[in-house]
Amino acid sequence: MKRSEMKNLFLILSFFLVFSCGKKEKEKVNNNDLIKKENSEIFYPKDLIELEINDSLNWAAQFKELQKAFLQNDKTKIKTFIKNPIISEYNSIWHLLEIDVTKNDNTEVPFTNKDFEKYHHLIFSPIFLELFQKIDFNEFYVKGNYETKFIKKGKERYKMICSKVDDLYILNLYSEAEYEEGMGNMEFSVIYEFKIINQKLKLIDIQLAG
Repeated sequence: MKRSEMKNLFLILSFFLVFSCGKKEKEKVNNNDLIKKENSEIFYPKDLIELEINDSLNWAAQFKELQKAFLQNDKTKIKTFIKNPIISEYNSIWHLLEIDVTKNDNTEVPFTNKDFEKYHHLIFSPIFLELFQKIDFNEFYVKGNYETKFIKKGKERYKMICSKVDDLYILNLYSEAEYEEGMGNMEFSVIYEFKIINQKLKLIDIQLAG
C-alpha cells in the first residue's frame, strides 16, 4: 500500500473514532437529563418534571405554596389548606392539643375552622414549622419520599419523614429522646395526613404514635 493511501486510511479511521466518541458523550449527556420518578422503571425528562412541579395544581407545588404561607405567617392562606371540618380518627387531633372531648359513645368530635383559629399555633409547633421549611418538595415529588436531617432541641432530636402512600401525603414529625444512660431512646411521632380534594391540597387528619 502506498504511503498516501495509508495516510487517507488513517484519516478515515480517525474520523470514525471521533464520531463514535462524540455520539457516546451525547448519549451520556442526554441520560443525565432523565429522572427516575418514584419507584417506576420509567425515566422522565428533567424539563418535564420541572414543568409538572411548577403546575399550580400539582401537589408538590401546593406544598411549596404552604411553605411560603407558613414563612409569611399568612393564617388566611394556611387555613385554605385545612379540611373543614377535620374528623380525626380516635380524636387524635384533640389529644395533640391535650383537650379532652371524649363522650360516653366515643364520638369523633369535628375540628372546625373556628377551632383552627384558636389552636393553629399548637397544631403547627415551632419545631414543625422549622422542619417543614427544610423539606425539598421537588425531591419528594420525584422520589415519593424524603427525610430531613435531625435537629436537636435540648435532650430531644427531631426530623420530618415524608412519604406518599396511594393518595395520601404523609409528614411524620418524628422525635426521640434519651432515657437514662443505657436505657435506649423514647420515640414519638405526630403524623400529618394530606390529600388532594377537588384539586386542592388539604390536611385531613393528625395521628399520634409512640
